[in-house]
Amino acid sequence: MTGPSPPAARPSGPGRPPDPARRDAAIAAAQALFLAQGFERTSMAAIARAAGVAKPTLYAWFGDKAQLFAAAVTRKCETVLGSFELSSSGGPPDALLTAAARRFLDLVLDPEALNTHRLVTMERERHPELGQLFLVHAIAFTKARFTALIAALAAHGLAIDDPEQTASDLLGLLRGWPVLMWELSGPAMSPDELDAHAARCVAVALAGHRPARATDA
Repeated sequence: MTGPSPPAARPSGPGRPPDPARRDAAIAAAQALFLAQGFERTSMAAIARAAGVAKPTLYAWFGDKAQLFAAAVTRKCETVLGSFELSSSGGPPDALLTAAARRFLDLVLDPEALNTHRLVTMERERHPELGQLFLVHAIAFTKARFTALIAALAAHGLAIDDPEQTASDLLGLLRGWPVLMWELSGPAMSPDELDAHAARCVAVALAGHRPARATDA
């Protein structure tokens, strides 16, 4: 099933384009305040003061507070996941996918990411737009990255029948147990256990989506 589309680039408003360093500082300030005070209690004025920019500048760059929240979510995903480009040196497709899966675990277990997800679930009744923004800018964004990677690996020999569904299943398998342990204050998985978990999830997802073999009539 096709989910929401990943975010499209938003114009920064009239005038000169934003300075990347100042824009990143504004996003970082917003993220810190959202996690410390919650979305509703954080004002654009407070973000502007923390970032050292004028409030009208924030509105010109992001449009409103919700879109600034979305920019913070996207920035976290991009920073932790990094590039999924295939290495020129090659390597077994399943090993490349396992490496990407391990980076996804780093993302979903990142303290800021975990607390951002908790913020969304706590405030979604008052601000239902947060759930939709998180769905598009975190979940759909990440799924699109994995779908593209799996499709590229299929072109390099990975036997798979549906890259998009494989991506959905893989991400669900990866996130399940480690995040459940965090939510219930259970024992955290060690780096070696996370490595093994990533490899198992990739193996299960690939096994479930290998093309059916043709049988003789």
